[in-house]
Amino acid sequence: MKRLTVLMLLLLGSAQAKTEIKIWHYLLAEPSPTLFNQFAAEFNKSQDDYVIKPEYAGGYKEMGQKIIASIRANTTPPAVLIDNAFFVRLMQGGQLKDLDKFTGVIPESLSSDIYPVAWNIGKNKDGRFGLPWAASSMLMFFNGAAFKAKNIALPDTWPEFYAAAQKLTGRGTSGVSFITESWIFASMVYSQGGDLVKDGKPNLLDPVVVESLQQLVNLKNKKALIPRATSEVQNAVIDFLRTKTFMVVAPSSAFPLAFKNPNYLSLQVSAYPLPGSSIAGEGQIAVMKSASDAQARGIMEFWKFLLKPENLKTFANGSYYVPVRKSVARQLTDDPILVAAVKSFERAQNLPAVPQLDDWRLDLEIAIEKALKGNVPVEQALKEAQQNALK
Repeated sequence: MKRLTVLMLLLLGSAQAKTEIKIWHYLLAEPSPTLFNQFAAEFNKSQDDYVIKPEYAGGYKEMGQKIIASIRANTTPPAVLIDNAFFVRLMQGGQLKDLDKFTGVIPESLSSDIYPVAWNIGKNKDGRFGLPWAASSMLMFFNGAAFKAKNIALPDTWPEFYAAAQKLTGRGTSGVSFITESWIFASMVYSQGGDLVKDGKPNLLDPVVVESLQQLVNLKNKKALIPRATSEVQNAVIDFLRTKTFMVVAPSSAFPLAFKNPNYLSLQVSAYPLPGSSIAGEGQIAVMKSASDAQARGIMEFWKFLLKPENLKTFANGSYYVPVRKSVARQLTDDPILVAAVKSFERAQNLPAVPQLDDWRLDLEIAIEKALKGNVPVEQALKEAQQNALK
C-alpha cells in the first residue's frame, strides 16, 4: 500500500510538471525587454502547462553568432526571437521546426488580421517556421523647430530630403546624420525601385544602389551629412539632440531609447520617403528543430498570448514597435510617432528570402562605410562588395 501511494504521488507530480521553454531574444533598449519579461510572467501565471523563460542573447549580429555556435555544439535553446534576415537563414537551412502541424490552434480570425508582410515571411514551400511579433518600420525624425525657422517643408520624397539637408546645413551644423546600417540603406534602395538581389545573386551594382550611395556621398562632400557607423548609433543620436544635425533616419523602435525625453526639441516624424516601399523590420518567433513538440505547442500558446489586442497595445505604446495585427495597429491614432510608424509599415515589403543575404548585407555595410568615411569612390566600393559577396 505504501509503495502504491508513493507511485501515485510520483505520477501526480509528473502529470503536473510544467514544460520549460527558454527563448533567446535581441531586445535590449528599454522598455522592450522588461515588457517581454512581463508578458512571459503573466502567461506563466495564466496556465499550468508551460513556463516561458526569456533570455537576452545579444544584438542581431551577436545573437546570430551565438545561435550558430549553439547549433554546432548541439545546445540550441527551444525557441528564439530573431530578426528577419537571420530567420530566413535558419529556415532555409533546415534548422527550425515546422509549425504547420500546430497552426490548427490559430484562429482564422487571427491569422487573417496579421499584416501579410509579417505573416508571409514566416513560411516557405516546406511549411511555416516563424510567427511574427515585434515589427518595426523606418521613420524620418526631424527637428521641427529648425524646419520652421528656415521655412522648409518636411520632405516626402528623396529629392526633397536631399534639398532639405543642404538648406539646413550651416556653420558648424549639418542637415542629416546617416547611420551606415544595411537595413536603413536597403530601405532607401527599395523605396526607389532598386533591388539588392537578382536571380538569387547579389545585385550590389544595381543602378539605384549606386545612385543612392552617390547621393549620400554628395551630401557628405557638401558637409550636409555626417556619416555614423553602426557602432556609432549613439553618436548619431547625440548629433541630433545637440542640434548638430536636424534629420536622422531610424526605426520606430529606436524612439524610446533615443528621442523620447528631449523636451527642448520640436520633434516631428514622417513615414519613409516616397515613392515606393521601405523594408519591414520584424522579429519572428521560431522554434529550433531540437525542441520537443510540447515546447513547440507552448511557444504557439505564448505567441497567441502576445498577440492579444491589449498586450500588443501595451507593447506598442511602450516600445514603439508596430502591432502586427491590422485591427490593433489602426487603433493607435493618438501618438503621431506610432501613426507614422504604422503608415510606413503598411507600405513596407520584405527583403528577398535568400539566406546568403544575411552575409551580403555585411559586405554592403563595408562598402557604405568606405564610400562615406573612407573617401573610396562609390562604384569601386560597391564593386569590391559585389565581388566579396559572390565568393
